[in-house]
Amino acid sequence: MKTGFCVGCGRTGNEIAGWTGFTDEERVQLMDLLPTRLDTVEPEKLRDLSRRRTANAAIRKETTTA
Repeated sequence: MKTGFCVGCGRTGNEIAGWTGFTDEERVQLMDLLPTRLDTVEPEKLRDLSRRRTANAAIRKETTTA
């Protein structure tokens, strides 16, 4: 099921784009929703994200130490 939520942070694209314009209260309200939202993300998507981040970190390490 497609949720429209970022698998990394749980926000929608509009929420990410508008983040800097939100008040502190709006940000806190949104952040309170994120754990529940992230629970709706398919486990396979989270595994894929974790694998990509691990691979990207390894690549960055190789390019900075070479």
